[in-house]
Amino acid sequence: MEHRSANFAGEKSLTRAPACPKTGSGGRASLPGKRLPALASFVRAGVRVADIGTDHALLPVYLVQSGHNPCALASDVRRGPLSRAAETVARAGLEDRITLRLADGLAGAEDFSPQDIIIAGMGGELIASLLAAAPMVRSADVRLILQPMTHSDRLRAWLWSNGFAIEREAAVAEDRLYEIICAAYTGIPERHTPAEILAGAYHLTSGEENSVLLVKRRAAQLRKEIESRQRAGRDVSSELACAAQLEEALCNTESCIGS
Repeated sequence: MEHRSANFAGEKSLTRAPACPKTGSGGRASLPGKRLPALASFVRAGVRVADIGTDHALLPVYLVQSGHNPCALASDVRRGPLSRAAETVARAGLEDRITLRLADGLAGAEDFSPQDIIIAGMGGELIASLLAAAPMVRSADVRLILQPMTHSDRLRAWLWSNGFAIEREAAVAEDRLYEIICAAYTGIPERHTPAEILAGAYHLTSGEENSVLLVKRRAAQLRKEIESRQRAGRDVSSELACAAQLEEALCNTESCIGS
């Protein structure tokens, strides 16, 4: 059966949509895996939420279906994914509460006035470029929930240098280790150490299992980069300083865990 969303002036769905978020015991909706539930846990209750690059719209459907949020915007730059999202929304009977929009990044999202904005599953540099092109995110009333697939360090550097404060971070282990960054605009640029940019200030001190694992992986990657640059006869003084900061953080967190 084909479905259209009343809020999506797009094309007819040609593929079968995935199942809507499942209903668990007690009648409450649930999300598959660990990454999506972790993203959902960062969203504030009762606010208008936008999911940019929504794909199948599982996250906005879950947030609205569970009663956590009153309404949502599900946006994607491609017609195919947005058609699948329209089916997911229709199957959940939420056409009147979830708006679907074909758009590049955050274009037009200001009309929806979202308070929490989710951008997940993209490269860190792409996420930064989408934010740079959207003046609406430079507001203390807007909170960003970001999940970069690559270059989380470059995303952190962009956020801090452009007046955003990182409020929370998380590392989530599923089929890989995912990073979630929650940030809000303050208008005050921040300076951070290379280790904080590379691994995240939160992860350097939290002592949580996944945070420690993330820092260890960043330290191992940096050691390989140092060895490569040394073989090429290049200066590695800044990389060595960063590596020392990572090792010190690991020693401190593992000492705390062992005490």
